[in-house]
Amino acid sequence: MSVSHITTLLNTVPFVIVYALDFSKAFDSDHHCAVLQKYSMLCLLDHIYNWIRAFVRDHLHVTRFGNKTSELWKTPANIIQGSGIGPAAYVVTASDLQPVRPANAICKYSDDSYLIIPDVKL
Repeated sequence: MSVSHITTLLNTVPFVIVYALDFSKAFDSDHHCAVLQKYSMLCLLDHIYNWIRAFVRDHLHVTRFGNKTSELWKTPANIIQGSGIGPAAYVVTASDLQPVRPANAICKYSDDSYLIIPDVKL
């Protein structure tokens, strides 16, 4: 969340509403084709896009705890939690989320989004 943005708004308006949205289950619902389609609209070099594509497709996951190891599990989702590209992949996937009013702002990071609304008449 952009605390500086909120602080700046509070210099000119009496209050600011902040909705904190946690899309942690969204990691499990977006499929590879959705994020790859959005990545394809970016001006990425081919080898970078191909690396991302290879990383998210057919990704296997295993969990180890103590001396026990789970079976391999194929991840159906496009954003792999705990990966280095997870937060950026969420921002790319959520890139089409835009505020309805120009005065509002949306801050996105990892699986969290914050809708910032200055001085609304209730």
